[in-house]
Amino acid sequence: METIALKEMFKEFKVLTLDQVSKMFECSIRTVQRQFAELAVLRSYNKNSRYYTLPDIPKFNTDGTWGYQDIRFSKFGDLRKTVKQLILNSECGLSGGEIGELVDLLPRSFMHHFREMNGIFRDKIGGVYVYFSNDPSLYAR
Repeated sequence: METIALKEMFKEFKVLTLDQVSKMFECSIRTVQRQFAELAVLRSYNKNSRYYTLPDIPKFNTDGTWGYQDIRFSKFGDLRKTVKQLILNSECGLSGGEIGELVDLLPRSFMHHFREMNGIFRDKIGGVYVYFSNDPSLYAR
């Protein structure tokens, strides 16, 4: 599999799976993984992280996320890193609903993972959990 051909395929399709590339180039999944590592591809944070794109394809919004059809990517990496960055970059914390809107996912499907995450704490305000940085200087802001 040639790098140039793979890049052209990404330009045409925008996002691909390991399986799609393996079948198109008639090579093993492991060969595709090595090629993806060489190209430093980005992995989706939804859809079980099974979609990939080249780093120069996404046009990230101000929150650092990008969507292609119903597939979501982040310049921060996986969903945990993305949510943490969104919380740390927020001016006054974020509720689960606000986070869900920013990452375009239902909060009940993933927010339970953030109950006890390093760098973040949550506080119940008016019956709603709000997530904040646990850095005292950021929290004071």
